[in-house]
Amino acid sequence: MGGGETKNALSRLTVAVLRTRCQEAGLDASGLKADLVERLFANADQDASPDAAKEPKDASDGEENNAMEEPEVAEDSVEVISASGDDDALVVHLRDNPADSAGWEHLARLAQKGSIPAVRPLFEELVQSFPRSSLAWCWYVDAELTRNSDGAPDDEAIRELFGRCLIPCPSALLWRKYASYMASTNDTTTAEGVETMKSVYEYSVDMVGEDADAGELWLDYCQFLRNTEATLIATDVAAEQAPSARDMIVRRTYQRALSVPMHKLDVVYKAYETFEQEKNKTLARALLQELAPKLLLTRTALGKRKKILEGVTVGAVCVDPVQRGADGHGSWVCSSFNKATCRGCSALHVCNYCGATTHGAQGCSRSTFSLLASSQKVCTDQWTAIIEFEKSNVQKLEGATPNESSPQLFARVKHAYDLAGLSLGETPEYWLEYAHWHESEGRPDDAAEVLQRAREALPHCSLLTFAAADLEELRGDSEACKKIYEDVLDAYESNASEAAERGEQSEMSADIRLLYCEYIRTCRRVEDQSSSRKAFMRARKAPGCTWELYASAAMVEWQYDKSDKPARNIFELGLKSFLTEPRYVERYAEFLIGINDVANARVLFERALNESPTTEIWNMFVGFERAHGTVDTILDAESRRNAACGSTSVKINLLNALLGRHTLMDLRPVSDAYCDYFSSLGAVVPMMRSEAGGISYASIRAQRLAQQAALASVPPPSAPSGAPGRTARAPSAPPADKRKLPGTLGKFFASLPGPVAFAKFPPPRVDAVLNALKQTDLSEEAIEGYLNELGYSGGEKRKAIELIEDPALVASRASAASKPPAKDVFRSRQSKMQRAQAEYQ
Repeated sequence: MGGGETKNALSRLTVAVLRTRCQEAGLDASGLKADLVERLFANADQDASPDAAKEPKDASDGEENNAMEEPEVAEDSVEVISASGDDDALVVHLRDNPADSAGWEHLARLAQKGSIPAVRPLFEELVQSFPRSSLAWCWYVDAELTRNSDGAPDDEAIRELFGRCLIPCPSALLWRKYASYMASTNDTTTAEGVETMKSVYEYSVDMVGEDADAGELWLDYCQFLRNTEATLIATDVAAEQAPSARDMIVRRTYQRALSVPMHKLDVVYKAYETFEQEKNKTLARALLQELAPKLLLTRTALGKRKKILEGVTVGAVCVDPVQRGADGHGSWVCSSFNKATCRGCSALHVCNYCGATTHGAQGCSRSTFSLLASSQKVCTDQWTAIIEFEKSNVQKLEGATPNESSPQLFARVKHAYDLAGLSLGETPEYWLEYAHWHESEGRPDDAAEVLQRAREALPHCSLLTFAAADLEELRGDSEACKKIYEDVLDAYESNASEAAERGEQSEMSADIRLLYCEYIRTCRRVEDQSSSRKAFMRARKAPGCTWELYASAAMVEWQYDKSDKPARNIFELGLKSFLTEPRYVERYAEFLIGINDVANARVLFERALNESPTTEIWNMFVGFERAHGTVDTILDAESRRNAACGSTSVKINLLNALLGRHTLMDLRPVSDAYCDYFSSLGAVVPMMRSEAGGISYASIRAQRLAQQAALASVPPPSAPSGAPGRTARAPSAPPADKRKLPGTLGKFFASLPGPVAFAKFPPPRVDAVLNALKQTDLSEEAIEGYLNELGYSGGEKRKAIELIEDPALVASRASAASKPPAKDVFRSRQSKMQRAQAEYQ
């Protein structure tokens, strides 16, 4: 039931009955459920009156309940996502529309405004959808630390949060929160507490010490070392030597920090200078003078680093354009309002960037998202520039020996890649580049670890699986290479078995088919023939096995062992299931022709035609006869195909036969002009290889996007203002397929302007237009009668559009007529004469 109906039902219940029902539904007395119960009790106490159940709600209450519904209370079970019904609906919407950037921003704002435990479900939704967003984790941690409705932070929940987010998110801000929290919960006057904090700080600076925002973390670490008892810091020396040993540790830590170009470099240097001056001014002068050249390089690198980091938001996520789908469909927030063009709709009217209700995105001064990157291309370019800057080694870092690379430079570049992963972790090209950097530097183990993380982040991108398998094969680890394939195939077979138990039929996707084929080929390369045949036996028993698996296994037998008998056996085995599949028949025929067995190839085509006489198989058979038969067999095949496919036009059949029979490579028997003419008659002109090769996937994609843009340019009808509460948006129906028109009529239709030219008019229906043309008398007498009906008397030239009596067009013509011409010849001549006279005088 809806939120208003739930509230009306609750108003008829006593508190006792309501409490009993909540207990039966499993609502306990702690956390979010307790908060929900208290709210329900409060509503019941407020509305429980003798007249409350009789008097209907007014219209304003109905709209309010529709905008933000209360959670439903069922007698069997209750599933609460948030303390607000509107938040619940938003979460469900985002699960169905994961690319709704404005919706995610709105959810993040709601989560930051609430308190724990009420907003835990919202934060969980954020971090589950964006597990590498350091921003979302920082907000979540801040809420747990400072906005707990119980009055005290939940240490167990906070530690569990840090355990989930620290390793995936190497953000200096997040790691400093962790170090500060650990410092507040550990007693630094005990040996155990000091040892814990030393480990925390050392691990933190190892992970994020090269970050530009790590200044506060270094200051905290140095301050901890200075303020802690010396005997607890330097535990491996005698007690009387502990202060001196501690000073050495503090000095090394400060100098290590001053080698990092970070934002608070001057603050760290002032603290170090103060420390040295307190110990020994003479020694301080010598140490600071020795440090000066390195500090100058660090400051130079910091200046360039600040410029390259300007405008970059660490942790702003770029959503995956493939797995999350295209953005903008079914957005929770009104996109037209953010463009200042909304005429009234049921979506939420807030600014995409700041959440204000008074202006849209065009009027926002911030103009940046807080959680997501506004532009994936801009974000990618920024992080690419940052990584290249770190690789350039502006600071001139060197290793211990001339031939050894600098460990600090390696840590800095690695950290730059890791920070880029917070934003670009949903793009496969980032992971491939990161792994290639490790591999090119001679670190294959690190490259394999990066690709493993990539496969976990993007489990549906098969390209990452192939990259990981290729790396293991290159390293010579055949077991690891096979295991990468087997992990994916095991998961597919397990899911298919579960689906079969439920009575569902599994269909093998193209990615899985390719994985099986590559698995067979890889087993043959890295091991032997026996391993490849075992892989094929597994593949043919897999649910939803297709013809590609048989063809691939057969060709592996032929290509690697040059033995045609096993390949024939596999092809024949596949014919039992795929004799009606034209592409499998074609592949088998190519193999037979390749081993010079033309007779059996002809028998294969005859078997396929007897089983499934489709046009595609007939065309392949005719092409085979043209390449390997005689004139008699060619003519016989062509006549049989024409009879089977219903081709009765003798003229077209003759043209098709001669064009197909005498085309060789990129040579056609007629000129391009004749090809155009024959095509207009309906003949099939063979494509040349250069023409077919010129068609790339990029050109196909560009054509598809252009068609989509043309269709999207036609504005949908606007909803009336004051529409009732939020309703589910029905998906727009796909455009009707346009029939392919033959010959001259097709050229005529292709030359007509597209729907963009008639954006103000409804798109034409092709069938209706053609039927109207067929049924209309277009003789001279009929046209003269039409013009007389329209009031056209002749004598003056009028545009066709002027004959349309539409109020909008009449007003447009009137306004256009009142304006002066864009180029007035008379005035132009007058101005030229005046300039000439002025120059002469």
